[in-house]
Amino acid sequence: MPVFVSPGAYTVEEDFSLYAPQVATSICAMVGWSPKGRTDQPVFVTNVQQLIDTFGKPSPDTLLLHSAIVFLEFGNKLWIKRVVGANATKASVTIDDGASTPTNVLLVTAVGEGAYYNDVAVQIASTDPLIGTGFDLIVKDRGEVVEVFKNLTTDPNDKDRYVGNIRSDYIEVTVLDNTKTPKNGTFQLAGGDDDLTNLTSAQIIQGLRAFLSENYDINILCAPGWSDASVINEGIFICEQRADCMFIADPPIGLTPQEVVDWHNGAGVWAGQHQAFNSSYGTLYWPWLKVYDSFNGRDIWLPPSGFVAGVYAYNDTIAYPWFAPAGFVRGKLVRPLALEYNPTQGERDLLYGTPNAVNPIVNFRGDGIVVWGQRTLQRKPSATDRVNVRRLLLYARKVIAVSTKYMTFEPNDPITWRRWVNLVQPFFDDIKSKRGVYDFRVVCDETTNTPQTIDRNEMHGYILLKPTKTAEVIVNHFRILSTGANFDEI
Repeated sequence: MPVFVSPGAYTVEEDFSLYAPQVATSICAMVGWSPKGRTDQPVFVTNVQQLIDTFGKPSPDTLLLHSAIVFLEFGNKLWIKRVVGANATKASVTIDDGASTPTNVLLVTAVGEGAYYNDVAVQIASTDPLIGTGFDLIVKDRGEVVEVFKNLTTDPNDKDRYVGNIRSDYIEVTVLDNTKTPKNGTFQLAGGDDDLTNLTSAQIIQGLRAFLSENYDINILCAPGWSDASVINEGIFICEQRADCMFIADPPIGLTPQEVVDWHNGAGVWAGQHQAFNSSYGTLYWPWLKVYDSFNGRDIWLPPSGFVAGVYAYNDTIAYPWFAPAGFVRGKLVRPLALEYNPTQGERDLLYGTPNAVNPIVNFRGDGIVVWGQRTLQRKPSATDRVNVRRLLLYARKVIAVSTKYMTFEPNDPITWRRWVNLVQPFFDDIKSKRGVYDFRVVCDETTNTPQTIDRNEMHGYILLKPTKTAEVIVNHFRILSTGANFDEI
């Protein structure tokens, strides 16, 4: 408290209004190839048009973009990490000053690798004398003007007009000689290459690792169409390290129920190639789904991860993350035309029965295509072998971590312990009222903070939870009684 010496009226403000904030629960991150876009960092998109403007129009084989479009039908928060082949190159062009002995003035380079940018051109035009004395730079994509930067200069001291500072979705400009002005004309970029023949799991894994950074707030991670064990294990590892998101794995296309079970167990023809996938931070859905590609006028097959990520987003919109993202209420898929394989009841028992952990997608007669499972890839029989429980814990852990960090460096005494309880208790009261837990208890007192823990500068609070389980099996019991039976005695 401040020390008051001289007479006067003083005010003191203390803030005891700390509360547990709301956080987003269905922010998706996807990794894969697209025709255009940056490759140096993930890019955030919120709608389909923004996706296409940034990463290009989908072709039939761009599983990333088609999966992203499926997700964006229900979600509006998506990080895209574009990857290309190991030896991909950026298109570029050098522009000189047009003198008899030319001096190179500008190096114009595409923002990302790939052949797409070979059809991008820049036009240099003298600025209208009534406006200024510099030059205009016009960016054209396949002959169409997409960006115009007016009255530029090569002088780095003129920061407002310096051409090296322009922010473009297509190009980056490097000034090679700041004493010269580029000549007028239109200049085509060239030399861009995606190197798709060398686009392997190694590049996808590098793309996934971008999301190890806490700078990207995500809840769902996937690499649509990439079923390599190394990719799946990396995705699961990243989610386990972050402890705030889940990896949705995709199986290979063309598998039967027995084959997908063998594949996810590392058995059968996959024996010795990889171990069984086993983590509550991962989940697997099967089979692939057919959709109509309106961009190219044909039917295509897509992996399930994009659809399932959209189901998660829809689930969180109409309910909460601790509700099961499956079933006729929250797991219906409208866009697919058909399934690659429609499993029977016996096959669903094989896919879903312990120790297997494959979530079937089923086409029910009269009801349509539905996500019909919510197992995580954890094989140990515990509460976290279900998606709704894992997502409850992901949400709760993130909220509690965000809110309680403001108690760091506070005195480790009963006052701070009570503040912790008063912060956490209302949060779980709210979750309980919304059917997320059957019951809970929070404890932070002298029993959890012993002299030994206090001497280590540690404060421990315990949250005991009874997570709500889902009714995955509903049994309707019929009991046939004799005419004279008494109902109350049965």
